[in-house]
Amino acid sequence: MRSSVFPASIAMLMSACASPQGIGPAADPAADLSGRWSFQVATPAGVANGQLNVTKEAERYGGTLTTDQGNQVLKVRTLTLERSAMRLAVESPNGDVTFQGRISGDRRSFNGTVTYFNGQQFPMAGVKR
Repeated sequence: MRSSVFPASIAMLMSACASPQGIGPAADPAADLSGRWSFQVATPAGVANGQLNVTKEAERYGGTLTTDQGNQVLKVRTLTLERSAMRLAVESPNGDVTFQGRISGDRRSFNGTVTYFNGQQFPMAGVKR
């Protein structure tokens, strides 16, 4: 049986990505992240699967995010890449949620940590489809 931490964590991630701004700077123009990504967030209660659809507008990234924890399509507020450092910052009704991690040399996978407003941290990993 899943504990209430798992759905609450995914709900925070999903609602956190629903900000009206939608885009952030694309600091490394040689490394285009545009496309469809699948990801997983591992919590003590289980694994959430999701899709991150990244778009590039001029020199900025935007996109949408969905998970298997609901049917909402959420807008990404900021997504940046500097060398191999990948950062995602989103707002949630309860406070900031961030992702910090690394992208692979071939720009086809990433891994790192999601940190919620309350300090909870979970591993997150994704691959480009």
